[in-house]
Amino acid sequence: MSLCVANLGRCVPALPEALIASSVAITVVLSFGVIAAHFVAARRRTTGTQAGDCAYERAIIFALLILVGLVANAGICGAISGPHTRYQARVVWLAVLAAGVLEATHPIIVPWVRRLFARRNRL
Repeated sequence: MSLCVANLGRCVPALPEALIASSVAITVVLSFGVIAAHFVAARRRTTGTQAGDCAYERAIIFALLILVGLVANAGICGAISGPHTRYQARVVWLAVLAAGVLEATHPIIVPWVRRLFARRNRL
């Protein structure tokens, strides 16, 4: 253990930076897709005859505030110190959290994926 303490980078298995960056990008893009699907579903619910679910409406507002915060963070950090990805990388996990909260409150994507794989397995 003393060798690991003396040489901090030697004991940690190194993952390629491109692998980490691509997995973060894919996760964030999928999260934005989930959030967009929920915004469309919420819009359809408000224009239809279905009664609104209070918890789902709060989750939609939460996700909207997260997206506004991410855009504001990108604008402020980009205007003050230049467009560096490290500033957005510190808060982009909030988009994944917002997508998870939306799916936990009112599942849309998970049942759709299950139906898709059920059809594929029947063929």
